[in-house]
Amino acid sequence: MEFDVFTTNVVLQDIPSYTTSITLEGQLLRLSFIWNERIGYRVLAIKNSRDEYYLQNTILYPNEAFELNSNAVFDDLPYKVVLQKTGDVSKVGNIFNWSKDFILCFSRTVDLDVKKLNVVYGVTT
Repeated sequence: MEFDVFTTNVVLQDIPSYTTSITLEGQLLRLSFIWNERIGYRVLAIKNSRDEYYLQNTILYPNEAFELNSNAVFDDLPYKVVLQKTGDVSKVGNIFNWSKDFILCFSRTVDLDVKKLNVVYGVTT
């Protein structure tokens, strides 16, 4: 069995709260980052172009992966998202001014087993 991994990285900005857009497999997503002063972490919300949530108000902990919800799976985007530490991983990193210490990474694994793909999509040889 062969697997392929699709990844999309998001460059972060040092603005406390902001919204940005990315395209994931041709679908436009809106990412809203909100700095929560009380807990000292950022919260992420992800919506599709129809304003349906894929991830709702989730605290971003470094190196902890979150799966997008069933709306994303229904739209054929079964991705995980993780706030990935970059550079010197032994350093804690600054979660407020985070652009130099972190990237946001979307990833998914795809099974490339040709026989399985042929059965799923009805292709015969």
